[in-house]
Amino acid sequence: MLRTQPAGPRCAHIRVPEPLGLHAFPGSIDDALAELHRRMQETITTTVAELEAAGSFIFYPNPFYHR
Repeated sequence: MLRTQPAGPRCAHIRVPEPLGLHAFPGSIDDALAELHRRMQETITTTVAELEAAGSFIFYPNPFYHR
């Protein structure tokens, strides 16, 4: 078993988007999924922007991910 030790302390910022009422999307799973994705991305974007503005966001590029 491989164990890793973080280089320093960690802090998780956990937020969730507002609930999605599926009754607003009768028979349209694709539309509901698109709206859920939009809400989740908006939550992530807002959280990152707030952390960057406070000076508490450190970004490390992922060496295994390339666009």
